[in-house]
Amino acid sequence: MDREVRRAWRTDSIRSVDGAVRSAWDVIREAERLVRNDDVLGLKDLLNSLEPQWARVTTFLQLSIEATEETRDDGCWQDDNSRDMSLLEHATASGAFEVLRYLMSPWSNLEDVPRSRTILHRAVQRGHLEMMTFLVRDKDADLDLILESGDWELSPLAVAIESGDINIVKHLLDLGCNLQANCDDRSSPAVSFALREGSQDIAQWLIDQGASATNPDSEGRTPLHYAARAGALSLMRALLRLGADIDAGDKPYLETPLCVAAQYGQVDAMRFLLEAGAKAERISGQCPGSPVYAVYSGFLRCGSSALDLLVAWKVDLDRMYEDKSQMCTVLSWICRYSGSRSDGIGYLVGAGADINLGDRPPVLEAWQHGTVETVEFLLRSGAEYESLHLEKVPVEDPSWDPGRGHKKVLILQAWKEARTQAGSFSG
Repeated sequence: MDREVRRAWRTDSIRSVDGAVRSAWDVIREAERLVRNDDVLGLKDLLNSLEPQWARVTTFLQLSIEATEETRDDGCWQDDNSRDMSLLEHATASGAFEVLRYLMSPWSNLEDVPRSRTILHRAVQRGHLEMMTFLVRDKDADLDLILESGDWELSPLAVAIESGDINIVKHLLDLGCNLQANCDDRSSPAVSFALREGSQDIAQWLIDQGASATNPDSEGRTPLHYAARAGALSLMRALLRLGADIDAGDKPYLETPLCVAAQYGQVDAMRFLLEAGAKAERISGQCPGSPVYAVYSGFLRCGSSALDLLVAWKVDLDRMYEDKSQMCTVLSWICRYSGSRSDGIGYLVGAGADINLGDRPPVLEAWQHGTVETVEFLLRSGAEYESLHLEKVPVEDPSWDPGRGHKKVLILQAWKEARTQAGSFSG
């Protein structure tokens, strides 16, 4: 019958019992209208008006699938593009429960129905609770199936959480959803996924129902990381009571919940974590992910309040970190990047960070990799440059040519001349 269906679609003709020949596309369009209106009787009348081979639900459903094959994108099941949807998908999207039951009547299990993998996800997304119950209890739909959805792959529970409707989440649990199963292709536990989506009330409810408070996702981040990012103090307290590791490190730099709170300028969350015993220093020997480094990221978003807290907590701004067998400070790391802002660097220096420490001091990093503004700021702030012979140090810049007066060289020369003149005047 599949071959006959394809032939009918290619020839664009379907014969009715009265002998009339209709366009296959016109028949499908009429069926779609009846489906969206949940008109079971009208759909049955349409099928009965066709020759016997087309009057069966199984054949007609295959015809609707054939009609969408050329434009179908299974990675975008959330889109309601009518040209991409089969009759079954139209029924699910529009909440046409009676039509859905009729179209699925020939099969006992959802997995046996042609192109039905997305049906439960669609029903969950639209909050069709009765339809969800039917699919799970009558058609044995997989409650933990993870499907591609644009950039991510999501489970039905993840889709419910995305909706922000806690009643849909509760209904899935009533149907037997496994709260310990991963929500997506990042191995996100339910609580982490809810917090990442900004649904703190759903996250709290999931915790109350026994969802994991400690499991990490594929990036090594735990629910406490995401609660800290959101500044959700009550959830952070609950997670710690349930055994969350306050200093859990993610991948690859072992960023802790304190680091994440600092990155997002969540000062109250930082203070709570510090008072609860979080380590204010780095938990490994590498710089990226240290609280001070994270604070610089947060400074660009939220200003100085996070750094003020760490300074008040007596955090060592000059702690050394190993990088390719050389020791450097956080300030050196920051000066290394071309996107670094001199105001943020200035705030670290103003807070007491030493600008001359390490095997690769900040001015050397800024000279080779950073911005002209950073080099100028460090020179004005007292960076020791004489022993570094900066003019001879190569710079990661395609336009670098000391002989043509690169800006960094011009600034250094001007600075040296100013220092010489100042020395002569004072003498």
